[in-house]
Amino acid sequence: MLSSALRELLLHGPGHHPATKPTVLRLGGTAHIRAQWRRYREELLDACPPGRRPWGFWMIENRLKQRPAGEAGELRMTRALNLCRDDAERELVHRRLGEIAQAIRPPCKAQRARRRSLGLDMSLPHG
Repeated sequence: MLSSALRELLLHGPGHHPATKPTVLRLGGTAHIRAQWRRYREELLDACPPGRRPWGFWMIENRLKQRPAGEAGELRMTRALNLCRDDAERELVHRRLGEIAQAIRPPCKAQRARRRSLGLDMSLPHG
């Protein structure tokens, strides 16, 4: 059975600090952690929202030096490496990346003018 500490590591990683040698040893060593990843892989993948992957997927299976940053990073990497499990997940990744891009896209000239007219835009006027 997968311990709660090892499950937490395989799902979310060691947090802001790298997995230290004492932590790895406490969890059974590197070989044990990798074996548990292989054994519980599907269960851990199913525990993640569509388009997202657990820490073990990125760090153990794909041997990345660090996990992709945030939702957008994971979605971009999932798309770039063609890791979608099915068409529904592929569509979700594409849609969600479009939403993220739309949210960070700078406002167009008409939107800036509307914000200024409402007193919401405190930036300098664009000329």
